[in-house]
Amino acid sequence: MQELKKGRYRHHTGKKYEFLDIVTDTETDENIVVYRELFDKFNVLVCPESVFTGYVPGSGKVPIFQWIED
Repeated sequence: MQELKKGRYRHHTGKKYEFLDIVTDTETDENIVVYRELFDKFNVLVCPESVFTGYVPGSGKVPIFQWIED
């Protein structure tokens, strides 16, 4: 897993997102990433930290989200 930094990330599909914060799921104590899309409606989204910092399945080491700038 990669280390999270504040700023903008590119999803492996090419769309850009902004990392906002990490929160904790009170039921599971799992870290959840809060981020927003930088296109379309600028929706706020969440996913487990392990997904945000993980790699595309079957791709070797292609990150799902890759940091691009502050």
